[in-house]
Amino acid sequence: MQISTIAVIAEPRISAEGSRNAPVTSGVSRILGRHAKDFSDHARETAATGIWSA
Repeated sequence: MQISTIAVIAEPRISAEGSRNAPVTSGVSRILGRHAKDFSDHARETAATGIWSA
């Protein structure tokens, strides 16, 4: 495997690990005009709409 291929595969993981200790900011609130929502709350609310029913 070429070094450039390894870099492409590894970069997203390195970025995610590097942001683990990043400070919390108000970016989501400023963009959405509301506080960020926990994913489990989002999933529960969306499931209740029936949109994921097969």
